[in-house]
Amino acid sequence: MIDYFNYTSTWVATLLVSERKYKLRCKLLDKFVRIAVELRKLNNFHLVMAFLVALNNSAISRLKWTFAKLPKKTAEKWKDIEKLMSMEGSYKVYRAALAEVDTPCIPYVGVALTDLTFVEEGNPNKLDGLTYFAKQNFVYTIVHGLLRFQHLPYSHIQPIDSLLHFVNGQPKLSNEQLYKESLECEKRGGVQPKY
Repeated sequence: MIDYFNYTSTWVATLLVSERKYKLRCKLLDKFVRIAVELRKLNNFHLVMAFLVALNNSAISRLKWTFAKLPKKTAEKWKDIEKLMSMEGSYKVYRAALAEVDTPCIPYVGVALTDLTFVEEGNPNKLDGLTYFAKQNFVYTIVHGLLRFQHLPYSHIQPIDSLLHFVNGQPKLSNEQLYKESLECEKRGGVQPKY
Protein backbone atom coordinates (compact mmCIF):
# COMPACT_ATOMS: atom_id res chain seq x y z
CA MET A 1 0.00 0.00 0.00
CA ILE A 2 2.85 2.37 0.80
CA ASP A 3 4.63 1.43 -2.43
CA TYR A 4 1.48 2.14 -4.42
CA PHE A 5 1.13 5.50 -2.64
CA ASN A 6 4.70 6.43 -3.58
CA TYR A 7 4.25 5.15 -7.12
CA THR A 8 1.05 7.17 -7.61
CA SER A 9 2.47 10.43 -6.29
CA THR A 10 5.63 10.08 -8.40
CA TRP A 11 3.59 9.08 -11.47
CA VAL A 12 1.35 12.18 -11.18
CA ALA A 13 4.37 14.48 -10.78
CA THR A 14 6.18 12.78 -13.67
CA LEU A 15 3.25 13.22 -16.03
CA LEU A 16 2.94 16.90 -15.17
CA VAL A 17 6.58 17.83 -15.78
CA SER A 18 6.75 15.61 -18.85
CA GLU A 19 4.10 17.71 -20.56
CA ARG A 20 6.04 20.60 -22.09
CA LYS A 21 3.07 22.27 -23.77
CA TYR A 22 1.77 24.83 -21.30
CA LYS A 23 -1.89 24.57 -22.30
CA LEU A 24 -1.88 20.76 -22.08
CA ARG A 25 -0.02 20.84 -18.74
CA CYS A 26 -2.68 23.20 -17.36
CA LYS A 27 -5.43 20.84 -18.51
CA LEU A 28 -3.58 17.89 -17.00
CA LEU A 29 -3.26 19.67 -13.64
CA ASP A 30 -6.99 20.45 -13.75
CA LYS A 31 -7.69 16.77 -14.50
CA PHE A 32 -5.53 15.59 -11.59
CA VAL A 33 -7.29 17.92 -9.16
CA ARG A 34 -10.66 16.67 -10.39
CA ILE A 35 -9.47 13.07 -9.94
CA ALA A 36 -8.45 13.90 -6.35
CA VAL A 37 -11.93 15.35 -5.76
CA GLU A 38 -13.52 12.15 -7.09
CA LEU A 39 -11.22 10.06 -4.89
CA ARG A 40 -12.45 12.12 -1.94
CA LYS A 41 -16.06 11.38 -2.90
CA LEU A 42 -15.13 7.70 -2.86
CA ASN A 43 -13.51 8.17 0.58
CA ASN A 44 -10.18 7.00 -0.80
CA PHE A 45 -8.19 9.19 1.55
CA HIS A 46 -5.01 7.24 0.87
CA LEU A 47 -4.89 8.22 -2.81
CA VAL A 48 -6.20 11.71 -2.08
CA MET A 49 -3.07 12.17 -0.01
CA ALA A 50 -0.92 10.65 -2.79
CA PHE A 51 -2.24 13.31 -5.19
CA LEU A 52 -1.68 16.00 -2.56
CA VAL A 53 1.92 14.85 -2.09
CA ALA A 54 2.43 14.85 -5.86
CA LEU A 55 1.13 18.37 -6.39
CA ASN A 56 3.01 19.68 -3.35
CA ASN A 57 6.28 18.18 -4.57
CA SER A 58 8.72 21.08 -4.96
CA ALA A 59 9.10 20.32 -8.67
CA ILE A 60 5.35 20.72 -9.16
CA SER A 61 4.38 23.40 -6.65
CA ARG A 62 6.90 25.79 -8.23
CA LEU A 63 4.93 25.74 -11.51
CA LYS A 64 3.14 28.97 -10.61
CA TRP A 65 1.94 29.73 -14.13
CA THR A 66 0.43 26.29 -14.47
CA PHE A 67 -1.38 26.56 -11.12
CA ALA A 68 -2.53 30.08 -12.03
CA LYS A 69 -4.54 28.65 -14.93
CA LEU A 70 -6.61 26.33 -12.74
CA PRO A 71 -10.29 27.22 -13.15
CA LYS A 72 -11.59 29.03 -10.07
CA LYS A 73 -13.92 26.20 -9.01
CA THR A 74 -11.16 23.63 -9.41
CA ALA A 75 -8.75 25.80 -7.39
CA GLU A 76 -11.37 26.09 -4.61
CA LYS A 77 -11.87 22.32 -4.58
CA TRP A 78 -8.09 21.89 -4.36
CA LYS A 79 -7.99 24.20 -1.34
CA ASP A 80 -10.69 22.02 0.26
CA ILE A 81 -8.57 18.92 -0.36
CA GLU A 82 -5.55 20.66 1.19
CA LYS A 83 -7.62 21.65 4.26
CA LEU A 84 -9.02 18.13 4.60
CA MET A 85 -5.61 16.44 4.58
CA SER A 86 -3.72 19.16 6.46
CA MET A 87 -1.35 17.96 9.19
CA GLU A 88 -2.59 20.85 11.34
CA GLY A 89 -3.88 19.68 14.71
CA SER A 90 -2.59 16.16 14.07
CA TYR A 91 -4.83 15.78 10.99
CA LYS A 92 -7.84 17.08 12.91
CA VAL A 93 -10.05 17.71 9.86
CA TYR A 94 -9.18 14.37 8.26
CA ARG A 95 -9.84 12.50 11.51
CA ALA A 96 -13.26 14.17 11.84
CA ALA A 97 -14.16 13.28 8.24
CA LEU A 98 -12.99 9.69 8.74
CA ALA A 99 -15.07 9.35 11.91
CA GLU A 100 -18.22 10.19 9.93
CA VAL A 101 -17.61 7.63 7.15
CA ASP A 102 -19.93 4.64 7.10
CA THR A 103 -19.47 3.70 3.45
CA PRO A 104 -16.53 2.01 1.71
CA CYS A 105 -13.33 3.83 2.60
CA ILE A 106 -9.58 3.59 2.24
CA PRO A 107 -8.06 5.53 5.13
CA TYR A 108 -4.77 7.34 4.81
CA VAL A 109 -2.46 4.78 6.40
CA GLY A 110 0.25 7.35 7.18
CA VAL A 111 -1.78 8.78 10.05
CA ALA A 112 -2.31 5.35 11.61
CA LEU A 113 1.38 4.51 11.25
CA THR A 114 2.33 7.79 12.91
CA ASP A 115 -0.11 7.11 15.73
CA LEU A 116 1.29 3.60 16.22
CA THR A 117 4.82 5.00 16.33
CA PHE A 118 3.86 7.52 19.03
CA VAL A 119 2.14 4.82 21.07
CA GLU A 120 5.13 2.49 20.75
CA GLU A 121 7.76 5.10 21.56
CA GLY A 122 5.77 7.04 24.13
CA ASN A 123 4.52 4.23 26.32
CA PRO A 124 6.32 1.44 28.16
CA ASN A 125 5.42 -2.20 27.55
CA LYS A 126 5.46 -2.79 31.29
CA LEU A 127 4.59 -0.55 34.19
CA ASP A 128 5.69 -1.55 37.69
CA GLY A 129 6.63 -4.98 36.30
CA LEU A 130 3.15 -5.59 34.87
CA THR A 131 1.97 -5.50 31.26
CA TYR A 132 0.79 -1.98 30.46
CA PHE A 133 -2.64 -2.80 29.05
CA ALA A 134 -3.44 0.84 28.31
CA LYS A 135 -0.74 0.74 25.62
CA GLN A 136 -2.27 -2.39 24.12
CA ASN A 137 -5.66 -0.67 24.15
CA PHE A 138 -4.19 2.31 22.26
CA VAL A 139 -2.80 -0.06 19.62
CA TYR A 140 -6.14 -1.89 19.38
CA THR A 141 -8.04 1.38 18.90
CA ILE A 142 -5.75 2.49 16.06
CA VAL A 143 -5.79 -0.87 14.26
CA HIS A 144 -9.54 -1.28 14.75
CA GLY A 145 -10.00 2.18 13.23
CA LEU A 146 -8.45 0.83 10.03
CA LEU A 147 -10.02 -2.62 10.08
CA ARG A 148 -13.58 -1.35 10.45
CA PHE A 149 -13.56 -0.45 6.73
CA GLN A 150 -12.43 -3.85 5.48
CA HIS A 151 -15.95 -5.27 5.46
CA LEU A 152 -17.26 -2.44 3.27
CA PRO A 153 -16.32 -3.31 -0.33
CA TYR A 154 -16.38 -0.97 -3.31
CA SER A 155 -18.75 -3.37 -5.07
CA HIS A 156 -19.93 -0.77 -7.62
CA ILE A 157 -16.42 -0.24 -9.00
CA GLN A 158 -14.82 -2.75 -11.32
CA PRO A 159 -11.12 -2.64 -12.23
CA ILE A 160 -10.26 -1.77 -15.81
CA ASP A 161 -7.31 -3.99 -16.63
CA SER A 162 -6.11 -1.93 -19.59
CA LEU A 163 -6.08 1.23 -17.44
CA LEU A 164 -4.23 -0.53 -14.63
CA HIS A 165 -1.69 -1.87 -17.10
CA PHE A 166 -1.23 1.62 -18.60
CA VAL A 167 -0.76 3.36 -15.24
CA ASN A 168 1.52 0.69 -13.81
CA GLY A 169 3.67 0.68 -16.94
CA GLN A 170 4.44 4.39 -16.93
CA PRO A 171 7.98 5.62 -16.23
CA LYS A 172 8.71 7.56 -13.06
CA LEU A 173 11.32 10.25 -12.59
CA SER A 174 13.50 10.70 -9.52
CA ASN A 175 13.09 13.90 -7.47
CA GLU A 176 16.20 15.34 -9.12
CA GLN A 177 14.86 14.54 -12.59
CA LEU A 178 11.45 15.95 -11.69
CA TYR A 179 13.00 19.26 -10.64
CA LYS A 180 15.18 19.44 -13.75
CA GLU A 181 12.15 18.82 -15.97
CA SER A 182 10.15 21.34 -13.96
CA LEU A 183 12.74 24.02 -14.74
CA GLU A 184 12.35 23.18 -18.43
CA CYS A 185 8.59 23.67 -18.12
CA GLU A 186 8.83 27.02 -16.34
CA LYS A 187 12.18 28.76 -16.04
CA ARG A 188 13.05 30.56 -12.82
CA GLY A 189 11.88 34.14 -13.04
CA GLY A 190 10.39 33.43 -16.46
CA VAL A 191 7.38 35.13 -17.96
CA GLN A 192 3.97 33.48 -18.22
CA PRO A 193 3.81 31.22 -21.27
CA LYS A 194 1.15 31.90 -23.88
CA TYR A 195 -1.97 29.87 -23.34
